[in-house]
Formats: sequence, C-alpha cells, structure tokens
Amino acid sequence: MHIVKDLFVGYTTEVAHRHSLPVRSFVLPHVGFDFDLLRWTKKRVELPANPCWAPDVPVLLTPAAFLADLPKMDDAAFWDWVYTSENDQLRSDLGILISEHLDREEILARAKRSVRLTRKYGMRSAQRYREAPPAPYDLDVDPGFKRKVFDGAQTFADDARFKAPADSAEFTAFVRQLIADFKWFVEERGGSANFWAGERPYSEKQAQVLFHSSVMNACRAADVDISPESNAGRGPVDFKFAAGWSRRAVVELKFAKSSASGTTSIGRHRPT
Repeated sequence: MHIVKDLFVGYTTEVAHRHSLPVRSFVLPHVGFDFDLLRWTKKRVELPANPCWAPDVPVLLTPAAFLADLPKMDDAAFWDWVYTSENDQLRSDLGILISEHLDREEILARAKRSVRLTRKYGMRSAQRYREAPPAPYDLDVDPGFKRKVFDGAQTFADDARFKAPADSAEFTAFVRQLIADFKWFVEERGGSANFWAGERPYSEKQAQVLFHSSVMNACRAADVDISPESNAGRGPVDFKFAAGWSRRAVVELKFAKSSASGTTSIGRHRPT
C-alpha cells in the first residue's frame, strides 16, 4: 500500500475536487520514499476527513475497479479448490494410498497441518488468480448487499420524523408507525429495489438488516432501544423494542419475494 499511496492521494484529491467535497490539510506518513536516506517520507496533503471519527483522520478513496471479494488462504473456498482440483497430487504429497479410505475432512486436516503444502498450493492458487483475476465488485448490482443497505437506510432516515413516546400508548403507536413507514418506503418510494441484486432477490436476513439500519436513527432520536434477533415471548422474533422497563414490543418481519412485483410484506407487531 505504501508504494502506491501517492497515487491514491492524487485520485482522492481529484474526486474530492470533482464533487466539491470539503478537504483538510493532513500530514500523511509513507508518501514517497527517500532513496538517499532509505526511509519513507511524510507529506502534507489535502484530503477529505472522515466525519465519523474523532479526532479527524483522512480518507483515501479507492477506484471501483480495485474493489473485489479477494480470496483468503483461510477461506473454506481455498481448501475446497485444493481438494477438488489437486486431489491426486494432494494425496501423493501426503503419502495417502488410493486404497486408504480417508474422508475429505481427514485429508484436508492433514494438509492444513503442513506448512509446506499450504505454501505450495497457496502459490498455485495465487498463480491461478494472476492468470484470471477476479472481476471487480459490481457496485450497481451489489450481490453482497454491501452498499444498498446504507443507501436504503439513508433514504428512509431522510423522511422519518418521530418524537419520543411519553407513555405506553405512544410507544405502541411509535413502533406501529415505524413499521408502516418502512412498508411505505418499500412499496411507494422505490425501497423494493434494495431487495434485488440484478435479477436475484436478497434473502429475508438481508431485508431484516435493512429494516434494522433504517429505523435505528429514529429509535436513537426517540430514546427507544432496538435489539435484533431477540428470543422473547413464545419463540424467536426478529426485533425487540424497549423504552424503560414496562414499554416493550417485539416485531417479526417476513419477506415475501415476487419476481413480478419485487415487493415485500412487513410482518406483525406484538406489544408486551
């Protein structure tokens, strides 16, 4: 990263100017290398500040073409590839005879204990990705639900207007209104687009993540606690809302997928 940091600084500065983003002066380490003194150098640069951290820290942006779900050596996918594509060689390296009836788990367990084999097949895997690099992550389709959850939650938060509930009746109305507004957001404000990765629908779990992210700011402003995936009442529910000791409610969200309409159905609310 240090080798190309100056390129990322230049890219970030260009994007910030293009979109009129505010920038600040930062002294950034490891920007360039002094070959006479053989050490990294510092440089004062103009970069956007991360508004979520205090004290302020600079932001370095990355071109979308560099964003990808990179494979990792500890991923199950790596060892799946080793077992599937290099099975005969792996058995030979481990000294396992074909007549030995070892299951997949035992073979891979032996391989993982060998630093030599991990390195050997790791280098082969790296070469495979050098010859056929993974495609950049598709931010528009967003198959991993990495961006749309934030976009959807921000759209919902921009329209949400709630006040802190003063009693049990207002608390129940508050939770019901959250659900109604989220349903309206999905069905009337185009929120259903956040449930689709191209032609593939997301799962109910991802719909729950969007609901949680969307209502969190409203709950914070109203001094209402929201906890996901609580086990309360007669069985598991998706969310628990609480204000004080006596004002509590549980909400179960059901995700009904339809390729024709792309709609959702928001489930029930039960005060306690």
